[in-house]
Amino acid sequence: MRRLDFYQRPHWKRGLAGVCAAAFLCAAAGSLGYPCYPLFTDVETLKKEVRAGYPFATLLHYPGEERPRLVAVHGFETDDAGAQTVLLHDPMAASDADAPRTLPLESFAALWEGLAI
Repeated sequence: MRRLDFYQRPHWKRGLAGVCAAAFLCAAAGSLGYPCYPLFTDVETLKKEVRAGYPFATLLHYPGEERPRLVAVHGFETDDAGAQTVLLHDPMAASDADAPRTLPLESFAALWEGLAI
C-alpha cells in the first residue's frame, strides 16, 4: 500500500497550503492545556463534537478570496421549517459586532475544506 503524500490530498489541490499549520495550532493549544487535534471529517461528526461541548476552528474558502479563512464554529441550529444553520465567529469580520455570524448549512458545506481543529 502506497502512503498518500500530504501534497496529493484533495485539500491541497483546492489551494489550502496553510493546512499544515493545523498541527502547530493544535500544539499551541495543547501547551496551554486545551485538548486539540486536527480532524478531516464530515459535517455530521462536527455536529456531534459541538453537541458534546467541543467547538472547533475550521477553514472556509470563500469565492474570490485568495486564502481560506479560519473561523470558530460553536453551534448548529434548525429552525421551525427545518432549515439548518451554522453558528460561527469570523475574526476577519469588519468589526467585532460583525464577527458572530450564521451560515446556511449547505453554504457552509460548500465553503468548508473538510478540516476541523
